[in-house]
Amino acid sequence: MNFRFELTFPDNPQFSCGIVLGEKQDFLDFHNKIVELLEFDKSSIDSFFILDEFGDRVKEISLMDMSFADESEEIYVMENTFIAEIVEKNKFKNFQYVFDVFNDRYLDITYLGEYKGQKLQKYPVCLGVEGEFPKQSDIEADISDDYKSKRVKKTHNDDYNFLDEFGDNCDIARSNYDSSDDDFENGNFEDINNYLDTM
Repeated sequence: MNFRFELTFPDNPQFSCGIVLGEKQDFLDFHNKIVELLEFDKSSIDSFFILDEFGDRVKEISLMDMSFADESEEIYVMENTFIAEIVEKNKFKNFQYVFDVFNDRYLDITYLGEYKGQKLQKYPVCLGVEGEFPKQSDIEADISDDYKSKRVKKTHNDDYNFLDEFGDNCDIARSNYDSSDDDFENGNFEDINNYLDTM
């Protein structure tokens, strides 16, 4: 069984992303795919949180074990916490992925059910992305917005084509992604090879 998730970003309703993980994969695989896809800093300490039916965080799945030896509460660590255990066995469907701990900025993650689309040789895989990627920090976002503002002015004044600087790679991660079952079943997402891991 393969598990299909949708990632959204509260600060930008236009952003959505579909990721599928295999039945033997853990939350570290999930984390690594998010970091790779969104080009986040690999050295940051990110965490998943399991949400209850009211949307409250009830359990953290951390990147590393930060507990003390005398703590009796069970600690969830990404590399030891399997997707199937949390989603299939314990029936949790809603999560948050905190990528900016200091400002509590996160992605909402929803389990959409078993992935029944075309069979792939390697997981996890991104089915498609829509909208602008979130920046990992507010500082990074501010710099990016300032940069875009200056580029827009230059384009307007100097007849400069911004997209020419990047060529065809500018839209490599964009698609007509939709989270509906029909689109997943019919393969209405961009070329999956763009997102297959190469290692």
